[in-house]
Amino acid sequence: GLYATIAQYVGGTFDGKNEHDIQFSLATQKLLKEAFAPFGEDDVLIDYHTHVMGLGVGGTCCCISKEFFEGSPKKKLTGRVYMSAGGVGDLANADRDYVDRLNDLTCQFPHRMVNVTLAFDKHYNEQGEYVEDRTEFYTPNEYIWSLFEEFPNFSPTVSVHPYRKDALEELEHWAAMGVRQIKWLPNAMGMDPASPLCDPFYAKVKELDMYLLCHCGDEKAVEGEEFQALGNPMRLARALDIGVKVIVAHCASLGCNERKNYRGGKEGEEEQGEDESAPVVKENFDMFLEMMGEPKWEGVLFGDISAVVLNNRSHYIRRILERPEIHHRLVNGSDYPLPAVSILVSTWLLYYRGLITYEERLSLNEIYSANPLLFDFVLKRCLKGPSGEKFPKETFLTNPFLPVFRK
Repeated sequence: GLYATIAQYVGGTFDGKNEHDIQFSLATQKLLKEAFAPFGEDDVLIDYHTHVMGLGVGGTCCCISKEFFEGSPKKKLTGRVYMSAGGVGDLANADRDYVDRLNDLTCQFPHRMVNVTLAFDKHYNEQGEYVEDRTEFYTPNEYIWSLFEEFPNFSPTVSVHPYRKDALEELEHWAAMGVRQIKWLPNAMGMDPASPLCDPFYAKVKELDMYLLCHCGDEKAVEGEEFQALGNPMRLARALDIGVKVIVAHCASLGCNERKNYRGGKEGEEEQGEDESAPVVKENFDMFLEMMGEPKWEGVLFGDISAVVLNNRSHYIRRILERPEIHHRLVNGSDYPLPAVSILVSTWLLYYRGLITYEERLSLNEIYSANPLLFDFVLKRCLKGPSGEKFPKETFLTNPFLPVFRK
């Protein structure tokens, strides 16, 4: 139908090419060699932010809101785009198509890459009740674990909502299995990181030596318009102040929120502007940078660079590159499948912003047509700030404070 046709065009490998058959030009081969040159034989590249989704086909127990298939035209198109970007050819085999495609793209890397695959919990209210009509999609912890057992290049991240009545038991179970990272997306899942309801959860996370990968900033990939304030990075102060390690996804690079003080586990007074009755509204990204300058949070607060190369976030790249003092606290992530949504990625815009050269742009386009996941990695290796600043090779390896799995 029309939605499937449009989605194929904007959502990934819409031209039907067999990626294994593509032969790169000499210039592109040179760029690939340069991108991987710093990494030794024993280095393992890490993607801390790889989404897995499905329809529940084959007993995976995944689900996606029916609105993606029966809702508004925009919603239906979004659903089709995600499926196309994930390499889903047949909805009757959607879950297997998705993970096979992800594994295939990863195995094409010339150096070993591990995708930290993310579970995604349901939306819960403050009474610990599951709210179906607020749940955009759901990827169970058990499914992510099964993929880890099947695919050598996958590593598991669980997702546990702090309002769940069994939240602490879930943390204990998965920590005992070796899992370290926990995925939150407050805007979509409905948790408030600044709520006292999270205190027992935070205490358990710290006790078990786990850490959070928490979306901050506005959320556009899934619905969360009524909950965008929950993406305020300042709300994480409650966790950080007791020593819970947190990766702020995307460096909070989208949207604005009120600049409030959540230090010491209490919500203080917001900053006041010239009009003392009006709270100060700041970009989430600026608040993230402010937080990274807090000495007490060195070693507990981190950021990931997932999705920062997409069109709606790429204007933040220069400012991230210009802050080398925080680069050791940044980790790589792709936010797959979003890099495979071709309408979201423009190498022309990145070239226009002075982040890549024209020659790099041509080669990156060539790589994109073969492997959008490889493109995302090589692009980030190419990015340069105004004084030649680049992300160090350590950004693309396991951060010593953030091991992805306990062996």
